[in-house]
Amino acid sequence: MNILITGGAGYIGTVLITKLIGEGHNIKCLDRRANEVPALLNLTQDQLDQFTPVPDDVRDATCVKAALKSIDCVVHLASVVGYPACDADPDEAHSTNIDGTRRLVELIPTGLPLVFLSTCSIYGRILDTVCRETSVVRPLTIYGKTKAIAETIVRDAGGVALRPVTAFGRSSRVRPDLLAHTLARAGLAKTRLKIFEPDAIRPFIHVTDLAEAIRFALQHAIVMQGNAYNVGSDEGTLTKLQLVQRIAALTDLTFEIDDTTADPDNRSYYVSFERIEKLGFKTRLPFQHALEDTVNWLRSVAAEQAVTV
Repeated sequence: MNILITGGAGYIGTVLITKLIGEGHNIKCLDRRANEVPALLNLTQDQLDQFTPVPDDVRDATCVKAALKSIDCVVHLASVVGYPACDADPDEAHSTNIDGTRRLVELIPTGLPLVFLSTCSIYGRILDTVCRETSVVRPLTIYGKTKAIAETIVRDAGGVALRPVTAFGRSSRVRPDLLAHTLARAGLAKTRLKIFEPDAIRPFIHVTDLAEAIRFALQHAIVMQGNAYNVGSDEGTLTKLQLVQRIAALTDLTFEIDDTTADPDNRSYYVSFERIEKLGFKTRLPFQHALEDTVNWLRSVAAEQAVTV
């Protein structure tokens, strides 16, 4: 297939591109950093023939229209991600997450499969015991609110919305701000942290499993169209304190509990993954193994950076 991936040069996109190129698909990457991808992924000449960089912005209608030519399906990852980044530049978050999504949806030919990466952050302060796709969403942050609006735009157009839990794990594009990464890097640096909301329930998914979920949605887009699907696993659901303790066992992390700070995104929730599991998707990587691999990866990244400096 010929697949357009917006935001493909990022943390999740680079993992997805590696997977899809390995399966023989042709990838067009619409991202301002698209030209960095071949070197970042160390693509071979044959793989370069399957990859087309489009170093532009999803908000540019002319560019998007051109990028959509000869495309069989679209994966929409382009966004300002996380509440800190969105709070730092609300106008950019609104423009990219909402306007960029609307622009893309307006230009996609009718019937072309579209998979959109939403987020469980749109649930916000939930009243249900478990977050289900039928739960009322109450996003609290700019990030959650803009992604919720973008998701509605996509679903109203017949696209598929995936709502992943918090990602972590090995990628060619490092994201140090993800919780598991922050904790692991602190432990590797022998840093003492203050941990707030230790009893908060946090579900996690390895980025490789998330890329596989996107691939699954592309394959089942007709069945899944117009709906939202939580993506994660029960095995990857634990309290924040349990995650800290597991990482402390793998590193030199030490910590103390902070009773004064709260999470603006109110991320404490159990999530049901029943809807997508009924279609046949389940995560594959055992959580502890994935966590150990993540720590080892970040250890190697730290070592490489130390040598570079």
